[in-house]
Amino acid sequence: ILSRNAIIASAIGHADNITLFEKLSDKKFITPTQFGNYLKEIYNSTIEEFEQSKAKLTKDITTQLTANYGKQILNLNEQIIASKALYEKTIIESNKNHSGQLLNLTNQLKSFEDLAKKTTEEKTNLHLTEVTNLKKQIQDLTSMHQSQVTQINNLQAEQIKALNEQIQAIKNQQSQKDKLIEQANNLVSNYQQQLQLAQSNSKTN
Repeated sequence: ILSRNAIIASAIGHADNITLFEKLSDKKFITPTQFGNYLKEIYNSTIEEFEQSKAKLTKDITTQLTANYGKQILNLNEQIIASKALYEKTIIESNKNHSGQLLNLTNQLKSFEDLAKKTTEEKTNLHLTEVTNLKKQIQDLTSMHQSQVTQINNLQAEQIKALNEQIQAIKNQQSQKDKLIEQANNLVSNYQQQLQLAQSNSKTN
């Protein structure tokens, strides 16, 4: 016994007699039944710790992944909101600039039209030319404004589409995470079944 490196347990069953073997043992049990109960308690405690560790690991992974995906989706939603706000601000500024320029050109046009009525024929022709040019400028300005609005709308649509695609990708990753967790649970269940089978075979032997 002294030369062995293994842990020695004694369960002789002689409660009234203390043998030398018991004195040299690392762990002493009154009867083999008590020793069996001790091993059973260790087994049950190990299984319980394993179940708790499995549940905690699954919960921690689920919580962490859910938080990460939730944060990414929140960031993308914030980007969509910011993009919409920028889009609205751009449209407002564009409309404001267009209105100001249009009002200025309209006032100039009215001034030239009024002047054309009071001048000689030569000056009238000159002012009519100016009027024509101003009308063309107004038309060009309106066309340019409409083109800018169309470009802004297209850009906004592309940005929202890209952000929605990122959100869908995150949701797909979330689905893959759920599948991985399910596979982990299946592996744990298989391990438990093998453990129970090994316990049953041990009892049979």
